Order: sequence, then C-alpha cells, then structure tokens
Amino acid sequence: MLDPGHGGRDPGALGVSGRTWEKYNALFVALDAKALLEQAGATVVLTRTSDTYPTLAERVQLAHSHGADLYISIHNDWNQDANIRGVTTYYWHERSRRLAEVLQAELTVRLGTRSVGVLRQPFYVIRNTQMPAVLLELGFLSNREEEARLADPAYRWRAAEAIYAGVLRYVTEA
Repeated sequence: MLDPGHGGRDPGALGVSGRTWEKYNALFVALDAKALLEQAGATVVLTRTSDTYPTLAERVQLAHSHGADLYISIHNDWNQDANIRGVTTYYWHERSRRLAEVLQAELTVRLGTRSVGVLRQPFYVIRNTQMPAVLLELGFLSNREEEARLADPAYRWRAAEAIYAGVLRYVTEA
C-alpha cells in the first residue's frame, strides 16, 4: 500500500517559493513507485490516485481491507529552520523498524542527501496499521535548494526508484 500524503482540501506543506505543494509531490512519487513495483510483479494499491482527501482512518481501513503486506506513506517535510535538509523515515511498531531502516538507506544513497534519521513517532497511519508501516519525509520544502530538487520530476523519479529498491531489498532479505 502506497499512501501519498495529504490531498484535496489538505495541501500539506507549501514550498518557500509558493509554487511547490506537498500533496502533488507525494502523489507523483507514489504513482512512479507504483509503476516500478508493478513492473516487478507486485500488486500495489494507492490510498489516492488523484487530488482527493481520504481521511487518515479511511487510509488505514483501505490498507486492512486490501490485506496490504506493507504500508508506505509518502510526504515532504517543513521546518522553521530553512537550513535543515535531508530525508527522514518514521516508524512506530517494532515490526516496522527494518523496513524503515532499509528505505532510509536507499533514499539517502539514491537521492544523494543527508539522513535526518530513522525515528519512532506515533503518526496515526503508521500506529494504526496491522502490517509493517513507515512514513517517509523525502525532503524539506522549507529549504530552498531542497524544494527545487523536490519539484524536479527526475529527482522525484529517483525517490520512487529508492522506494522500489527498498521494498525489493526488504522482501528479499526477509
């Protein structure tokens, strides 16, 4: 299950330029990652495929009703400090730690960016799912350079490739 964060009436973070919306970036990365995973034979369901807003509870219910093996929520970050940059992967349940570590490693290498870390946080969607679940922050829209990268389709494609590679590594090393 890929969950492009936000959507519809909830735009998520807005880049410092005023032109880059988290809800679109998350969707673009999720659609690309879905295509890559399906080419490898995976069945992939998205919590949204357009600019709609499923509630957090609906996202979790969708994962459960489809019997998802993994849950990956895709986001962009924001911080008051415009100098902060990098990727962060969050998990809550211990069963999700290895997935978080593998995805964080792939994202850091393939995006050539700083690792903020693998952190434990009780975000609703990763706390209430029954399968390994992580929330990815692919960079900071509050950092001008990182916003420019996140707005670049080639960079977003590399993020999708990192998700694909991380999932593949996770399932083959299990």
